[in-house]
Amino acid sequence: AQRYPLEQIVHLRIPASVSPTVGDALHYALRDSGYRLCTSDDQANRLYRLPLPAVQYQMGPIRLNVALQLLAGPAWQLLVDDVQREVCYRLRPEYTPSVPDAGRGSTSSVSVGTPLSAGSTPLPVPPVLNTSAGHSGVNKVHRGGWLK
Repeated sequence: AQRYPLEQIVHLRIPASVSPTVGDALHYALRDSGYRLCTSDDQANRLYRLPLPAVQYQMGPIRLNVALQLLAGPAWQLLVDDVQREVCYRLRPEYTPSVPDAGRGSTSSVSVGTPLSAGSTPLPVPPVLNTSAGHSGVNKVHRGGWLK
């Protein structure tokens, strides 16, 4: 944990009385890590304004980088800039809306924000155990027993 602060084990307990947003929870999770949440990306700011699901008010023991990914959800890729000690999020390409190309009528992906500095490292999504196949090819998943 001293060498890699985002891999430390944490316990998060966010009071429900404050009606927290995802951004509030991310700031809270990072409070003693030495890292800060980037706020320069309009797309990520949209994530930060979303209400935090009640199921995420308490989690742990859990690695901080895993908690940061769970708080954002599967649509968002966690990016870490170790040089600036900054944590950012980028919408994953499969969740990026397509817009018609004005010239040909075909679709293309929308740009998803600016890249971080050369020290940036996208973190992988925590593994998810598929427990059964749902209807229409949608898999139900079990995410572990970190909630109380």
